[in-house]
Amino acid sequence: MIRQRIRLSLNVILIAFEMEMKQNLTDAFILFGMFVQPLIIAFLALWMLRDQVANYAIFVAVGSGMTVLWTTLLFSSGNSITGECWIGTLPYLFGTPSNRMTLFFGRTFLHIFDGMLGYALDWGGG
Repeated sequence: MIRQRIRLSLNVILIAFEMEMKQNLTDAFILFGMFVQPLIIAFLALWMLRDQVANYAIFVAVGSGMTVLWTTLLFSSGNSITGECWIGTLPYLFGTPSNRMTLFFGRTFLHIFDGMLGYALDWGGG
């Protein structure tokens, strides 16, 4: 019984993860926040700190990586739930027989994964 509930919950998490990923891959704001914005921030910060004696590149890399993490986690998670409200499907999500916590965890887990991936890409590029 418990094993079946865990399997069903993991299935809900994976389906929510997959659907949210498909939506994010078509969202220009998310793609900009993951790939272009950290580069702009890093280049501007390095240009502003070019005359400094100390090497501040590590702080620039960490700061621009944190913008990726916060952009994807805060804006994307909030906008995914707000988007459901805008298109009128939020009441249907609350009416599903699956656990709400499981459903929204699958959606939020994608944004955590996106943020960590963007952070790692920023560290690799920096």
